[in-house]
Amino acid sequence: MSSPPSTAASARSGSDDNVVVSFAGHGSPDHHLIAHDTVFGDWDATTIPMGEIARRFKESSARSIICILDCYFSGATSARVASDAPTSRGVSFNAQTLAGTGRVVITAAGMSEEAYGHPVLRHGLLMGALITCLARATIRSA
Repeated sequence: MSSPPSTAASARSGSDDNVVVSFAGHGSPDHHLIAHDTVFGDWDATTIPMGEIARRFKESSARSIICILDCYFSGATSARVASDAPTSRGVSFNAQTLAGTGRVVITAAGMSEEAYGHPVLRHGLLMGALITCLARATIRSA
């Protein structure tokens, strides 16, 4: 299996870079991302531990990182970015707090929750909302 997207982006990013990483797929109760090439008999070598993503974010020299995870149990990553223990945190902020530097993780579910998918559109509700927002922004800027 290839390196997690966060690994490649964080390894090459510098202090002036802004990194955006997204994943829409499956997550496991033991807080791993299940990739298209996951082998269930070789779980540790073919899944991406959410703790590994958090570690790479912490080590990255990127100016900012935004990570969007639309999968079951994705909240474990956001908790791990803030601390080593997976503890979900409620966040209340205005858009200005996202400007500048730092790490932002947007998840479709808490650390022990399922993410919901749209039965007709065949993607998660979080990714659907993101697609809608980006499409509207593109139309307005055209």
